[in-house]
Amino acid sequence: MRFLNFLLLIHTIIFLKIKLNTINAKFFTEVSHRKNNGDNLDKLRKRIDELDAELLKLLNERAKCVVKIGAIKQKEESKVVVPQREKELLNRLTTLNNGPMTEKMVHRLFQEIIDTLKELQE
Repeated sequence: MRFLNFLLLIHTIIFLKIKLNTINAKFFTEVSHRKNNGDNLDKLRKRIDELDAELLKLLNERAKCVVKIGAIKQKEESKVVVPQREKELLNRLTTLNNGPMTEKMVHRLFQEIIDTLKELQE
């Protein structure tokens, strides 16, 4: 059962990464073809709004997985915090990162996501 939860979590994270890479590639292609800075600023802000909405949707999807994992952990009387799992997750995300965020930024961002969503397992 733990293995299935682990696979579900991995699948969700990979899905997030692929989705964001696809969105970013499309976005940067569109932006690179525009010349007017005023238009670009408005379009960039609009794109950020769209990305924020998509991120929120994906984070809530991740949160639903966390809730399910929490229920399983409670049933099995397992620990909520698994430091080795967190370390593996952060290392994997660092490997997947193609920038422009630094390794430190990725760690800080995802550590905050992990820490925040732990509350759903308690």
